[in-house]
Amino acid sequence: MYGPTPENTADLTTRKHEAWRSMALKFIVPNNDRIITLLNENIDLMNFEEKMIFMEFKLHAEGFKDNQNRSNRIAEYPKFPISINNILGG
Repeated sequence: MYGPTPENTADLTTRKHEAWRSMALKFIVPNNDRIITLLNENIDLMNFEEKMIFMEFKLHAEGFKDNQNRSNRIAEYPKFPISINNILGG
């Protein structure tokens, strides 16, 4: 139901975009901030590759937060790096 999927973007008859933004600001942005804090506190435990993945995630999270707080979204922000799951154990 939520998320910036092509189907949700094309569906102008619903308010899914408002629900998505609300959920993003309430849950995703704070969770991203917590993840960044925890990984920063443990960066000495990461190898070089993990640090690069973390930096990708950090750039994504900062761009995601910025996009949630603006009306004109910036599409060029980095996408969610799936490889962060290797660090988070997901």
